[in-house]
Amino acid sequence: DAVSSSTCNPQIKEIASPYLKLGRAHWTLTGGMLRGLRENATTSTETLYNDSLTRLEEIVVWGKENKVVVALHDSPYPQMMSSLLGLTRLHYGAKARPIIILSERDPVEYVRKRLRAHGKYTRICRPRNTTSFEAEAVNRTNLEGGPFDVISCAREALERNQSAHPFLSFKDIEKLDQLGYCVDAMDDYQSALASWEVLRYNMFEKEERTKVEDLAELVTESLKAKMLRPDGTLRMDVGGDFRGMDLVTGSVRSLEKFDRELVGGRSDRASLKMLSNHTYMVPIQHARNFVLTPTWKSKCSKDKI
Repeated sequence: DAVSSSTCNPQIKEIASPYLKLGRAHWTLTGGMLRGLRENATTSTETLYNDSLTRLEEIVVWGKENKVVVALHDSPYPQMMSSLLGLTRLHYGAKARPIIILSERDPVEYVRKRLRAHGKYTRICRPRNTTSFEAEAVNRTNLEGGPFDVISCAREALERNQSAHPFLSFKDIEKLDQLGYCVDAMDDYQSALASWEVLRYNMFEKEERTKVEDLAELVTESLKAKMLRPDGTLRMDVGGDFRGMDLVTGSVRSLEKFDRELVGGRSDRASLKMLSNHTYMVPIQHARNFVLTPTWKSKCSKDKI
């Protein structure tokens, strides 16, 4: 049910099923990860491991069942890459792979800025040998391992019956004077993704601020180059009719009909227009409501949507 709003702050008071199911899986996952990674966490490592995999699988299955390309970005998803690859192959086929777009960072700068802004909350796997503090390499064939793979880290801690908490924050590692461990881990993580990514882009080394339109065009053209055959057909066996894939294939679908079926019969034209036109909104949980908040700044308009 849409709430009338200015174009400056459009929001939906209630998201109908099945979008609500996706939102709940996302927020349960991210909230559980934030709680479970803390050293004084009341959530056990076993609960963190099982619940995180369950919620991540719900998200992967939701995209397939509803035929929607689901974009997963920002923490904790980059730290669940091997699990995401495994679940993609489980539900889409043994040769399937997620579409990976890497926002590249200089490892030293990444650690410095992350430490300053999120040092207490950014947690990676505790090294097996806390004397040498050597970062384990990521397996290039399945993306398992390495300090940033929190799911594999939790599983291995359970298998070893490890007594120490399996994760350390950047602040903890700084106190041990071992930030080189974080830098090496980030460097190896980005190297491991080289053979899997569709696009790698470092917007932080550009002299001018990257425009959203330019980046969107670069992403679209990169997807077309990697995912389309010379005759224009999709290289994937599944996904050609997914919402969002039309940007690659050039197919035209009735978005209003599609969204009406997906969002639910109670939704009106205002909410359909909002969801169709502002696909780069991200759902955030706010008290008892789910609100769609635009991620860009625009001039407020008094016109109703």
